[in-house]
Amino acid sequence: MRPGQGSARRRDGAQLRADAAVSGAPHRCRARGAGLIALFALAFGVAAGAAQAGARDLETARWTKLDRLYYADVRDGSSPRYHLAAYAKRADSLRFTISHDGDRANAPGLFRDDKRVDTREKDKADEWVVDRENGGRRVLRLIRAALEERGAARVVVRMRGFHARAKIVVVIVRAECNVDPPSYPLTCIVEP
Repeated sequence: MRPGQGSARRRDGAQLRADAAVSGAPHRCRARGAGLIALFALAFGVAAGAAQAGARDLETARWTKLDRLYYADVRDGSSPRYHLAAYAKRADSLRFTISHDGDRANAPGLFRDDKRVDTREKDKADEWVVDRENGGRRVLRLIRAALEERGAARVVVRMRGFHARAKIVVVIVRAECNVDPPSYPLTCIVEP
């Protein structure tokens, strides 16, 4: 009988060793080889599933969206003079970052659930204001300095949503802002 062919009768140890000598490999390796093939098939299936999960993450990344960025210099006396807010859809957290003349500042955004703004689309954008207690004052100071010196400020907004992250660079250009002195000397609404 040749190795690899099945037989209804039972083989003893001597016959198994003789079959292994003819085939050049121990009889047990064929079973291990089948196990290795099953292991590789399992690993390939896990990799394919991870690729599909990655595609889903890219799909949800499109859903975390910055609707607009709002910056204003308000001198009405009833609120803080400088405002910075982002209107985002489906974001769980948000962070503002700016660099100007070697200085860098970043601050988290505070979610304002009392301020929901209707947008052109069906769903609503949530207002995230800069946290003045955790670096927001420095962010506002650098935006103001960049607008005065260069006429433009580059603000990076980083958002996290459900299994998604987004980084949006927004440029505030002073020449494109509304100016209505004396109470509202500068109001900028930038849509990325």
